[in-house]
Amino acid sequence: MKKSNVSKNILLYLTIFQVFNIFNIKSHFNSVFSKGTFNNKYMIGGILLAMSLHMFAIYNPFMQNILNTTGLNMLEWLLIITIGLVIIFVEEIRKMIYRLLYIRMEVK
Repeated sequence: MKKSNVSKNILLYLTIFQVFNIFNIKSHFNSVFSKGTFNNKYMIGGILLAMSLHMFAIYNPFMQNILNTTGLNMLEWLLIITIGLVIIFVEEIRKMIYRLLYIRMEVK
């Protein structure tokens, strides 16, 4: 990935990272994979709308000229999604530690 492409698409990196984080912050205790994580229609709709607007800005030639963006290839998308998944991994570890400590405090 060229340095210019990274700087032009940094907003997309941050957006994808925050999309994954949105699911994490629904609960400070329960796992993102627990039941009910994806049941908020308004949240899902907002995410889909935001991502649609980003896709429009990235892949529409008119918007590319205005915003100085470039389209991403599959490798770049894989990198962005992998980086975004880091927040889920880190937060799941934090939640697991929190649950273990909470259970220990309850037992005492």
